[in-house]
Amino acid sequence: MAENSFERVFSDRPTLEGGKKMMANHPTIERARMLALTTLMVLGLSACAVIPADGPNTSAVTSQDTPSDLEVYNIDQEVASIVAREHKPNLLRELGGNRRSMTPLLGAGDVIGVTVWESVEGGLFAGGGVQGLRSAALADILIDRNNMAFIPYAGRLKLGGKTVEAARRIIQTKLAKETLKPQVEVRLKSDKKHRVAVTGLVGKPGLYQLNLADGSGRLIETIASAGGAQGKSHRTDVKVMRGKRQGSINLGRLYSRPAYDINLLPGDKVIVSDEARTFTILGAVNKSSEHEFTKWNFMLVDALAVAGGLDDARADRTGVFVFRFEHRRVVNALRRGVGDGAARTVRVPVIYQLNLMEPQSVFNAKAFQMQDQDTILVTNAPLHQWNKVLNSVSKAVFLARSGISFAE
Repeated sequence: MAENSFERVFSDRPTLEGGKKMMANHPTIERARMLALTTLMVLGLSACAVIPADGPNTSAVTSQDTPSDLEVYNIDQEVASIVAREHKPNLLRELGGNRRSMTPLLGAGDVIGVTVWESVEGGLFAGGGVQGLRSAALADILIDRNNMAFIPYAGRLKLGGKTVEAARRIIQTKLAKETLKPQVEVRLKSDKKHRVAVTGLVGKPGLYQLNLADGSGRLIETIASAGGAQGKSHRTDVKVMRGKRQGSINLGRLYSRPAYDINLLPGDKVIVSDEARTFTILGAVNKSSEHEFTKWNFMLVDALAVAGGLDDARADRTGVFVFRFEHRRVVNALRRGVGDGAARTVRVPVIYQLNLMEPQSVFNAKAFQMQDQDTILVTNAPLHQWNKVLNSVSKAVFLARSGISFAE
């Protein structure tokens, strides 16, 4: 049928004067006609195979032929909630919550300050008998390598291995034998053991004393003591190392969630570093490229906005996919929701699908949390693929007719 149509195209040419048709068998015209016929036959038989594509379409990703080691989940509120819960920072999981730090114990090398109040004026310690004075601050007292300390009128006392409160009671009990109803205060003035190290992108890296008044030292106040973080909060990572364990959190999240402001323990190391988080977006979007997260709680809807949104002329709104290697902890939580068994490998390739044709899809996109190194693919609409075929056919017809005109 195509050939008969083109016979008419080539044969219905304008006639010459005298009613005679042009020479249809002219060699140049014959070659042009054969070229056009051959071109259309090839395009008609193999157009779908030769037209390039930007990537897999929606059916290719979600079909039953997808490799069995790939997990595919539709993004809804339940899936978004599970992903957010399982991707909580490991700071609390690894290092515990807001429990108080260990009550510090005095040890060799510590220096304490002692203040004694007496119930009578001009007592044993109060100003050497001067009227009107009832308290005296003793000079800095060093605890020696045998955990002993000398307190005037109380003698050498074993204070090492005791808490500050226990040392206060020991001193007060001893002085009660020398003066009338003394009251004693003990402060730890120098303590090399009960410190934390803060390093990295802070104003003043170094060793910092924990707040020993209540036996605690909060993470945020310790970073502030070190001059604060020097980078943008959404791209700053805070890592806390405690022996063989460690936990980390984004600084923006730490500022926004007080529950993560954990108590530090003596010997902890705090490392503040710049960690830019990125994602890649491909396919039918206006700005396909690698992009950086712009805030700590970066969601799928934010990623689509950063990429300029979907390309209206090309995008299949049912085919927005997020590709990610998930920890099996996350996959197991997702599988429990559908009654499947546990994952065997530590890292599992997972595909999340968002259908923007559904009314609640925007809310789902606002709830789905992006992770560092995610890849988003927006597939082409089927109509766009057909448009490619039609454009190629139109170009072939145009070239064929141009060749005929040139031959004439």
